[in-house]
Order: sequence, then structure tokens, then C-alpha cells
Amino acid sequence: PEDLSSYQISEEYPPNQLQVWDKYHPGHLDDNSMIDTEKSYLFEVKSMKQALIEVQKRGALASWACQSIKAWFEGHYEWLNARNISLHSYFLPRAGKRFHFPVDVIQAHDDYFAKLQSLSSMINNLKENDSVDDLLKVWFSYETSVSHFVQLQKAKTIILYHAFFSPSEVANITKRVVSNSASTRTGAFIHFVGVDHFRKTILPREHFPSVAWELNFKKHYDTYVENSVAHLSVLLSGNFAEDTPESSIVENCRKKRRKMEEDHHIFFNPFDPMYQVSKEFPPNKLDEWEEDFVDHVKQSSRYAVNQAHLGEASDLLHALIAVKERGLMTDWEISSIQEWFRAHKKWITDLHKDSSELAYPFYEKRFHYPKVLIDGHEEHIQFLEQMSAYLGSLRAGSKVDGLLDLWTTYSNKLDQFFDLFNRMHFQLVHAYFSRKEIADWLNNYVDKNVPGVGPTIYYQGKEKFRKELMKRESLNDLRWHLDFGKEYITYVEKVAIHIKALKTGVPPRTDDDRGKTEILSILNELWYCPASVSPLPE
Repeated sequence: PEDLSSYQISEEYPPNQLQVWDKYHPGHLDDNSMIDTEKSYLFEVKSMKQALIEVQKRGALASWACQSIKAWFEGHYEWLNARNISLHSYFLPRAGKRFHFPVDVIQAHDDYFAKLQSLSSMINNLKENDSVDDLLKVWFSYETSVSHFVQLQKAKTIILYHAFFSPSEVANITKRVVSNSASTRTGAFIHFVGVDHFRKTILPREHFPSVAWELNFKKHYDTYVENSVAHLSVLLSGNFAEDTPESSIVENCRKKRRKMEEDHHIFFNPFDPMYQVSKEFPPNKLDEWEEDFVDHVKQSSRYAVNQAHLGEASDLLHALIAVKERGLMTDWEISSIQEWFRAHKKWITDLHKDSSELAYPFYEKRFHYPKVLIDGHEEHIQFLEQMSAYLGSLRAGSKVDGLLDLWTTYSNKLDQFFDLFNRMHFQLVHAYFSRKEIADWLNNYVDKNVPGVGPTIYYQGKEKFRKELMKRESLNDLRWHLDFGKEYITYVEKVAIHIKALKTGVPPRTDDDRGKTEILSILNELWYCPASVSPLPE
């Protein structure tokens, strides 16, 4: 647009960001992910057009060709439908706060999307021995509309976004949109730009570590090649694998796409400038962690704590199922559930308190801790308060169904939250803090009364906790004899015993054989200090 000021909505947001883009991203109008995404979309449309031309040459539609067209188109439609929703629910409202979005661009988008929906109806009704003549005619018109839209995006939309939004603001907008995109979009993008260019140019440009390819992006690309590119290839060549069941083509592709859609963590970028507090502390520590530990997430002490939380949730869930199978609840079952829950609630609440008062302030010195994770912890605490009130209302003869439903909800929320936590928390902490810095902080932290030690040891395994976790975190083995072992004894004797009782239907006893044997064994270890343990200070 020649006159950018004519698009301006208020003086608060003038079109003055182009010089920032020119300074930090020369060639930004041609070399950016938004334009590459549009081109990858157009590339898909042109590729299928060529495939349909080859199908037309072969005459009546074969059954396998009909299924391949449907399988390919379903993936194509899904990511464009998600894009349409994103445009109207996020892009346009966000842009509309700063500039008048060009009407002709919106019209061009709605025009191609209307044709996409017409194509969807035609392709869904395709049958063996049909002709693709009519389909090809509509496809030509669809390609023309898409091409026009892409040209307008480059001529107007990109310039306006870069004029009214800074590079960091556009990065945040793109991040939000990409996080809600279909897996097919990611695969199509990589396929269009090329794997080498994506790995060597785009990943560094977007501040992704090189390992992100193998860990995350590669599987989306491979799935795209298998689900989309493979179908285009057989449609172009006419060489269909005879041993492939035709009836499974569409369903198999659908299942693979659904599996990829569940994997959102590929879009999280710990190096995104939005997290950095100051240039004094850059996110440059991740390589050190990755060099020392192949899986630095699962080998972190906090990961072990999370697994204890999940382990407890799972154990009570299975215990409640066992109670349900026995019928109405008895007095001792209610008492055991309440006793176990009090211990669970206490250490989770104490851990949350320590996170809020100690951990978050420590992290916030170098990076902005994600609010979504803080809110998730708050939600768990609120849920535990609700559970506490519900448990107080239980009486002998009550059904366990209501409690089981509540705990199932809690357990599912934990699964979802820790999946997100593991993908975000560790990447950020390990990007901004070295191993030594975290070890020093942790040693200072465990000098206090740390919540969750007992369950962490219990679910980690006593030997693994002592020989692996304590060693990794530079914790002197003397700590086991002074306090960690005692915490474990208490947990086995006072808490875990209730889970066993609820699962077996046998009321808990203080002289429970398993608990007694375990306790005696640990006491023996506490009294004996092997030679491998660091000596007492002089």
C-alpha cells in the first residue's frame, strides 16, 4: 500500500515499525514464514491439479485413486479450515486494533474458502468409475482464487503487519496461530521449503535448537510425506501398491494425523525473546544439559517429583475402582481414603507454596515464567480443596461413584498439565540456568524441610533415588541417613499402606508384613554407613 497512514486506526499505533524490520531482518518482506506458508499452500494446490490431470488421462476413476484423492484432500482441508478459524477468531481481531484490514484481502480469502468447501462436497461424493472432468474444472478455478489471495497477502498484508507490529509482536502472533495449526500444515511447510533449508535456515532464524528437528519436527514431516506426498505420487504415476487394502487408506491417514495433532510441544520455543528478562542472562545453557544428559528432562529431580504426583493420582484411582467393585463404602475405607488424602494434599500444597515463594522468584530473575503453568498449579490446589470438602461428607454405606468421578477428573487434569509442564518448564529452566546453578539452588533448598521427599523416593525407587538422582543433583549420601530415609519410612508406614489396603480390601495394620519388612530394612540402612558414603565432616 502506498499510503500506510490511510490504514491507521489510532495515533497510539502509528505505522512506524518497518525501519525496525529493515534493521534487524533485511529482506523481511520476501523472507518470512508467513509468505512461505502461503506458498506451501499454493504448492499443494498446484501439485494436486497436476495429479488430477494425470488421473483424467487414464480415464474412469479407479477405486484406489478415489480413496487416495479423498485421503489427501482430508488433510488439505483440515489445515485450511483451522487456518480460516484462526483468521477470523484471532488474526483479524488482533490486526483490527491497529489498522483497517484490506477488504479485498478478506474477500479473496472468503472466495477461495467457499470454493474449497464446494470441492469438499464433490470429493466426498466421488465413486469408482467416475470422471474427474468436473472436479478438475472447479480445481482450476480454486487454484486461480488461491493464487490471487497469495499475491494480495504479499502485496498488502505482510507490509501492513510489519508496519504496525514489531518483530517480537509478530513472533508472538505467529506463535499463537502456529500452536493451533494442524500437523499437515507443518509438514506441508517443510516439504515446500525443503528439509535442508528448514533445518539450516528457518530453525536458526526462529531461534530453535538444531536438536528440535530430530526430536519434534521430523515426525510431522515424515507423517506428511506418508499421508500426503505418497498419495500425490501414486496419483501422478498410476502405480498403486496392490497389497494395500483400499478400504483402509482414508482411515489410516486420519489416525496418523490425529496422533500428530496430539503433539503440540513442537511449537514451544524456549529461546523466544518474549521469555527473556534481560540481555545479561541469555538462554544459552541448554547445550550443556543436552551434552551431559541425553534426556535432561526425565533426569531432573523435579521430573521425579512430578512422577510421584502422577503416581499417587493413579494409585488412588485404581484403589477407588477396587472399592467400587466391592460395593458400598465401609468406615475403614472412608477413614483410609481421608488419611491418605490428607497426606497427599499437604505435600502438594506445601510444594506449591514453595514454588510460589522460592522457585518462581528465582526463575523470574532471568526469564518470565509461563503464566499457564502457574495457573495450572493454582487449579490443582483449588480442586484439592473441593475434594477435601467432598470427603468430609462421606459416611459408611455411601457409594464411591461420585468420588471416583471427581478423582478421575483430577487425574486427567494432571496428565494434561504435566505433559505441558514437562515440555515448557525444563526447556526454559535449562536454557537460562547451568547445571551448577540449579544444583547450588537445590542444595540450598533441600536444607529446609522439603515437601514430597517420601512419595518421590517411593515412586522413583529407593535404589534409583540414592544411586542416580542424589548423585546427579550433587546431594551427599549422608542426607539419606539423616533425613531422606526417615521420610521414606514415614511414607511407607503412614501413607502407602492405605493404598494397599484399599486395593486388597484388607484394613491397614500397623504390623503389616510388607510395611514392617520394608521399615526394618531401611532402619538397618540408617544405622549402617557403607564405605561408599561420603565421610562425616571433621
